[in-house]
Amino acid sequence: MSTKNKDFDLQAYLTKGVEQVVTDAIKATLKDPKESSFMLRFAAASPVPSHRIRTSTCGTARCGKP
Repeated sequence: MSTKNKDFDLQAYLTKGVEQVVTDAIKATLKDPKESSFMLRFAAASPVPSHRIRTSTCGTARCGKP
């Protein structure tokens, strides 16, 4: 099976998709005060982004040891 585009960048593709979802969500919050309230509560309850997670005792964020 051959691929037509060997330079397909999955990370860029997924990033663009996520950015579009966030953009649409922000637009929706501007039109509806209830949606704005929900998004604020959702953001407050969301986990910390992975780039802000402290590394554990093994030196990585993935080993699972505190």
